[in-house]
Amino acid sequence: MFYILVLLSTIMVAYAEIDKRPVVHLPPIVLNVVKEAASDCIKETGANQEVADNFFKLIFGSDLPSKKFLYCLCRKTNYGDEDGHLNDGLLTLFAGSDRKDDVQKVLENCNKSKDKTNVNTMYQTVMCFYKNTPVLLAL
Repeated sequence: MFYILVLLSTIMVAYAEIDKRPVVHLPPIVLNVVKEAASDCIKETGANQEVADNFFKLIFGSDLPSKKFLYCLCRKTNYGDEDGHLNDGLLTLFAGSDRKDDVQKVLENCNKSKDKTNVNTMYQTVMCFYKNTPVLLAL
């Protein structure tokens, strides 16, 4: 078990070195809202705790329970709409960033995605945003 933790820690440090994007930390009040919503979404979607834990590590599963959890979480925090797109309210989290305009452009571009279901649309939108945003959110 110890060796697994060391390996995971090494991978996380290596990833942090690769991804040099600036980081914006969620304010504690927002983080508490996200944690409460995550707890509710575990119950509502039937996702397991690992799905929530992975979300807080910015690991987004592509399986259906993970996608449903992500959709639920975005809806409950009001950062996502019913159609599976991210709301402009998300931009308030980047208010202190000098890259806010670039973040907005990425948000607008990613919100053009559309899939067969709103759950899949949300997954695609979030993945696009996470991959392309010039500033990362730290949970």
